[in-house]
Parts: sequence; C-alpha cells; structure tokens
Amino acid sequence: MENYNFEKDEFIAFLLLFTANSDVKIKTHEVEFVKNNLANHSYVKIHDLFEKCSDMNCIELISNNIQKFAKTHEEKEALMTEVTVLLRLDDKFSAIEQHFINSLRRIIFE
Repeated sequence: MENYNFEKDEFIAFLLLFTANSDVKIKTHEVEFVKNNLANHSYVKIHDLFEKCSDMNCIELISNNIQKFAKTHEEKEALMTEVTVLLRLDDKFSAIEQHFINSLRRIIFE
C-alpha cells in the first residue's frame, strides 16, 4: 500500500481504529472515542482508508508514520496511553487485547 499523508489527528485516529479492531469488532463506544480526536468529516475519510487496508497495510502505515508524529519516548508513551484507554473503555482487557498491546508496543518503539 502506498503511504498516506496523515495529519497528526488522522494518524492517531487510524491507530485507534486499528486498536479498536484488535478484537475484530469495533464497538460504538470505541467509534465515539476515536471521533472525539478529530473532525467528523476526517473520521469518515480515515475510516474509509482503514476499511481498505489489510492488517499488514495498517502495520506498514503505522510503522512508516510513527516517527513523524511521535519522535520521543514520551510522545510514544502518550500514544500507548491513548491505546490503553480505548481498550479499557468496556472495563475488560482480554488476552487478545493484551497481546495486541504488546505487539503494537514493539511496532511503535522499534
């Protein structure tokens, strides 16, 4: 997949959609959380991009853009905090979600 020229809020929304989909179903409260990070017209655009991507495409887009939006360790930790907050919205933290967090951490901090 070609690289996408994200704005920062779009990149965060894309990362959060990828996270929300870690258990294969994006829930309504997760969509609302993502929408709170950007304008509604941007949500539709980013959601459409996400829907066109395979998991590998998503990982490539995140890997290719992480240094643009999170250069420091602190900025990367802030992104991981957002991811964790999203996954804990339903007061459950499944084994799949824990594995996802560990894998995403490797992608973000590599």
